Amino acid sequence: MRKKKPNWVLPAAAAAIVLAGAGAILLLRRGSESVRPAPQPSAVVTPVVTTEPTRPELPFRDPARVDPSDLYPKVKQRALTWNADARLVSIAATPVVGDKVDLTQDGGEIVYLFGIDLSARARPLARLAVTVRRGGIEQTPVSEPVRATAPNARTPAPTSIQVGEPNCVFDAAAKAARASGIPAATPMKLRYEADGKLKRGVWTAKAPGRADLDRVIDGQTCAVIIRR
Repeated sequence: MRKKKPNWVLPAAAAAIVLAGAGAILLLRRGSESVRPAPQPSAVVTPVVTTEPTRPELPFRDPARVDPSDLYPKVKQRALTWNADARLVSIAATPVVGDKVDLTQDGGEIVYLFGIDLSARARPLARLAVTVRRGGIEQTPVSEPVRATAPNARTPAPTSIQVGEPNCVFDAAAKAARASGIPAATPMKLRYEADGKLKRGVWTAKAPGRADLDRVIDGQTCAVIIRR
């Protein structure tokens, strides 16, 4: 008589078969992962940075409408850096359109001239020219031009006379010149310097080719002193 197998034998055998199949599948997966090629690192793209050339900072917003009086503090600081005893000799601007300088036109410029005390005569370059053009400001030390005090004089005298800073600012002088009869559409040259006869600083307005429009304006009061 055969012995009857316990009831638990069949389920156990089935479980063993399932576990064996699962183990085989796991081994196959691990094998496939082991032969899988390693991922390649992605290429690093270096951005190309383009730099524009540095442009000098301009001391004015609109080169077609520049007021020399507005620029004077910055220009004066340059002169004092050059020499602590620098004093104003003259301001010359061209062309003046309306009451401002148009630096966009050919030949447009503002020239500030400074000088120092020449009594010691120890300095060959006794003046500094600070020039403003459309491209910016530049300065140049220059020698002092001289003239003889008399036909047979041995000691030359400087032609540059230092002058006090004008109380009549540039645009006020330009407006005074326009009000005296120089048409607003006529470009003119405006220059400030000491007048030897009047013993004070004056603005001189000149319209090229129109000597009848020459004007001399007081540098303190803006009054028209001379009109041709």
